[in-house]
Amino acid sequence: MSWAMYFLKCMAWGVVGLQLYFVIQIGLWAFINPSSTAFQRAERWRICHLSLTCPIQHRWVPYAQISNDLKRAILVSEDDIFFKHNGVRIDDMQKAWERNQKGGNKVVRGGST
Repeated sequence: MSWAMYFLKCMAWGVVGLQLYFVIQIGLWAFINPSSTAFQRAERWRICHLSLTCPIQHRWVPYAQISNDLKRAILVSEDDIFFKHNGVRIDDMQKAWERNQKGGNKVVRGGST
């Protein structure tokens, strides 16, 4: 086996292993609360990267104790008419496609998913 083929096989197995790691990690989150999120760690680093002690402080609460208004607000912050469509806003996707075609290679606007 040539070195190039060996290298490609190692890279492929590395990619498969990394994907498997992510799948297992996400699956475990259904049962185990993560100690922090990527956003929390990034913000902590941005604010406290020079300090050795800058702990993340949070407290998990059961889903049932979270206000229904807060649950709706989170959904609506992403999609203002989430409760009025079937999961995909076809008109907005069409508009995004048309604008992006006019914009050339640059993505001008995202579509709703």
